[in-house]
Amino acid sequence: MKKILITLIILSLSLNSYSQSLKKIKALNKYVNFTNESVHGLLIIHRLLENYNQEINKFVDLPNYKINNINNSDLPSNIFEDKEHWFYETTPYELFKKIKSSKTVIGKNNFNILFPIARNMYKTENKINAIRFKISDFISKRDLNNKEELKKIYSMLEDAVDLYDLFYAYELNLISALNAMYPNQGRSPYIELYQKSIDLLLSVRAKDYENFEHKIYSLTNQLKKIKAKNNHSIIISKRIIPLLEDISGIARQLNNHPEVPEEYLLYGKDYYYYNIKLIEKYNRYGNGFIFFLNNYLHKNKIKALNRFEYPHYYKVIYPRKISKKIETIKSKIKNITSIPLTLNGRKVEYCDQRIINVDSSYLEILLYDNKIQDGDIVSVNFNGNWFLKNLSLETKPKKVILKLNKEGKNYIILHAENVGRMPPNTIGIKYKYHGQNKTVLMESDLNNSELLEFKIDDNKQLSR
Repeated sequence: MKKILITLIILSLSLNSYSQSLKKIKALNKYVNFTNESVHGLLIIHRLLENYNQEINKFVDLPNYKINNINNSDLPSNIFEDKEHWFYETTPYELFKKIKSSKTVIGKNNFNILFPIARNMYKTENKINAIRFKISDFISKRDLNNKEELKKIYSMLEDAVDLYDLFYAYELNLISALNAMYPNQGRSPYIELYQKSIDLLLSVRAKDYENFEHKIYSLTNQLKKIKAKNNHSIIISKRIIPLLEDISGIARQLNNHPEVPEEYLLYGKDYYYYNIKLIEKYNRYGNGFIFFLNNYLHKNKIKALNRFEYPHYYKVIYPRKISKKIETIKSKIKNITSIPLTLNGRKVEYCDQRIINVDSSYLEILLYDNKIQDGDIVSVNFNGNWFLKNLSLETKPKKVILKLNKEGKNYIILHAENVGRMPPNTIGIKYKYHGQNKTVLMESDLNNSELLEFKIDDNKQLSR
């Protein structure tokens, strides 16, 4: 009798543990579902932004192609709230509200990590929604035959580029945090297939084709092994496997003989293959395999988090007559006599061996992410003022011109807004000295910010 009682107690505890685990997965999946539906909304605005770019190009020296037949008037005022549910069963706004109720299930500490990231994603997507009206109003009310007016609208489009990159960086942060909270992702060969296919997709996004052929082979080989077993459900055999085979084929085409239609030639093969050819095979809006994979995981009660969809990235096309403007950042504080020891409550790391010699008071620098894409978000301070805030360098580097003070000290400080998946945050800075290309690296974490000082050669006090 005692043995039976003990067995029942153990079984009860086991069932309770399983039930709690499923509740936790369900709560954590709210973050995944919120992200995936947000990605759907970002696609719609992405199409609008491409149209705006094409619309203004007809005023200069680029051909004008109508890539999509979408207008602001055809869409809800807020894509992500979508009160009439044109595009969603459950909107990102509704999913974001549900996230707030998950605190008791996932625990306070986990909530305090995840919710701020989701909140930043929600704020970013709403800024993207707002910019679609800002650009549309500008086009309708300004004289686009005026070169200066055109420059302003291209600047707005560049703001959209930065916002799309920022959302992507936050998503990478969220993925990293969720994987740390729930590392046991179940035993399913289809999850491995997902990861291999994502590695391909993100390589194209990053224009990183090192080992690309091996990644194609790895995905194709895994598909062959799974198909050979011949014991799949309909959703696997009819939906997931064919889509992954399509992805493999598109990747091979990109690797060997890429074909880009005329309307996307200026965007380049990477942009076209990532945004147009590949991503629809992944994401739900194109009946991509991730939607079917998440359904499969749910129906078979596999103890794994839902898989993430990834957003489009945006790129601005410039005519020859309207070259991309490089922003000049001027020092608001003149004749700086000392280097700050702290900034925003963090210690400023400084070494006099990190003084960089330059040969002009106008210094053009290129900031770029020195590592793999891991969601780094940074702010950069120049001579006491922030000229870059919450910037992601995942998709493209940032070029600026610093106007240095001819007297006193000049410096920039790298300030990490997060630490991505691979701390610390590291950025590379490229510049020229005596006509030679130079590179220096800077690092920052949530406790320390690094300072880099610039010194103008005494015999090279140049001005423009």
